[in-house]
Amino acid sequence: MKTLIIIRHSKSSWKDHSLSDFDRPLNKRGIKDAKKMSFELSGKIKRVDLLLSSSSKRTTQTSNYFLDSMNIRSNIFSENLYHSSSNLIFDCILKSSSRSYCKKSYMEKNWQSSQNFWCSNSNR
Repeated sequence: MKTLIIIRHSKSSWKDHSLSDFDRPLNKRGIKDAKKMSFELSGKIKRVDLLLSSSSKRTTQTSNYFLDSMNIRSNIFSENLYHSSSNLIFDCILKSSSRSYCKKSYMEKNWQSSQNFWCSNSNR
């Protein structure tokens, strides 16, 4: 059985107003929270076969903490997932489900209220 875990990217910085929304990095609290949440999730999920994520700065930074702390075999960052519709996101999940991955993880920015989500098998 697959499990859907919804994660919002960590708190981003508004310090540099010249940056586009896509290029905004995490702020200090966002870095601290991403480290903590990735550690917490790594204790609950043993392995993830695939991580899909938007390629926006703050989303890749958040994803990288999960990549560093969890056993994630493969990852894909895509600009197409930035500000994407829920239909596109679910289509990506369905397409990745038809591939040869047995356990999946999906992280996406901006699913409805700027949330990220992961899809993973519940088997540990």
